[in-house]
Amino acid sequence: MSVRITIKQKGSLQADMLSDIKTKVIDTHTAVVKKSPVDTGDFRAAWAVDTNTLSIENNSDHAEALAKGHSPQAPDGWIEETIKDIFK
Repeated sequence: MSVRITIKQKGSLQADMLSDIKTKVIDTHTAVVKKSPVDTGDFRAAWAVDTNTLSIENNSDHAEALAKGHSPQAPDGWIEETIKDIFK
């Protein structure tokens, strides 16, 4: 079962909510970059944030492995924990 929340009021409420979400996306990006494991620095430097699509992405060669805890510097689940901390 799914739940959909639709905000029908136009104006400042929607703008404020979108602004809050964009701020949290930027905060999440900043935190993920800071917590990224570092060897050469390529992985940390490859993070990109897009506030229009509300997405954070890393296209480096080792991104998937490092996101899953392949480095002792960042255990499995580190990205999810970072997101939880920002959106609590």
